[in-house]
Amino acid sequence: MRRESPRRKRGAFNSQLLPRILRDVNDGVIVLDGQGTVLYVNPSGQEMLLLPEDAAGRKYAELMQEDIATSNDDFNQFLRDDTGRKSEGVVIQFTDITELVRMHRKEKDASIVFVSTLIFVCAWMLLVALWEFLDRPLPAHLLTQAVTFLGACMMVFLVKTTSITWRELGLSTKNLRKALITDSLVAAAGLALMIGLKLALLHVAPGFFEAGTPFWNWRALRLSGIFYPVTVFLQELISRGLLHESMRRIITGKYRETVAIVVTSLVFGAPHLFLGFIYMLGAAILLGGLGMLYRRQNTIWGLCIPHYVLGMALVFLGFA
Repeated sequence: MRRESPRRKRGAFNSQLLPRILRDVNDGVIVLDGQGTVLYVNPSGQEMLLLPEDAAGRKYAELMQEDIATSNDDFNQFLRDDTGRKSEGVVIQFTDITELVRMHRKEKDASIVFVSTLIFVCAWMLLVALWEFLDRPLPAHLLTQAVTFLGACMMVFLVKTTSITWRELGLSTKNLRKALITDSLVAAAGLALMIGLKLALLHVAPGFFEAGTPFWNWRALRLSGIFYPVTVFLQELISRGLLHESMRRIITGKYRETVAIVVTSLVFGAPHLFLGFIYMLGAAILLGGLGMLYRRQNTIWGLCIPHYVLGMALVFLGFA
């Protein structure tokens, strides 16, 4: 079997693959082999370091010994003798760019989250507009599932395209028992408040609710209600673990938590407008309250309890 010489392999690697990959890179790139020979210098690197056109194929140390080395002293700081001619060593200066990389990642994540949220809202507006244009051919509760589906698609996309990981989506089990107890009490208090609100409305505005329906209407349960626990989990995963956490990552300042709660509540409250203003307002307020709990607990598991209880209560009490 005929073996290609290292020179030939190096030439093929240099002339075919690397130029196509690195020629448009803004950063300077120098590729060396194991013996310190320059395999490739992209145009940016050649310009920055003032390297000659025949740099490829020459030893890196040889290039840095030439007159051009004095022009690159910030890159390779040579130690020279008293005459200033003979090189006695080299000092290479490094800069930690960890913070720069982190800020760049946050900037990239911010742009992706922003664009994805706009696409989500626009897609939802188009879907509702089509639903209205076709004279509401499908039950309204199916559109609620559509919100969840669109949100789930956005969540998967963001996890795949940003630095957000599945572990950062509010799935922590730290202090879980305390969170479950607290959120159960919140659910009970919220349910009592909603019952009191209906009693007050029946007294001051009896026409607010449909006549002839029971106070607590079990018949209002639909097929979507059976799968509502899954919907609640997905909505909390999207709104808290994804959108809220994204806001935390990209917003700075004293009020970043407040901004994250408000933005999340509005984004996931607005899609409920097709069910009526009261329902949308209630959804936004509920999400805002859950956001405040999430700020303290940093887990979505307990939040699913008041979300489910109060969401179903809206249906059974006739608010939805």
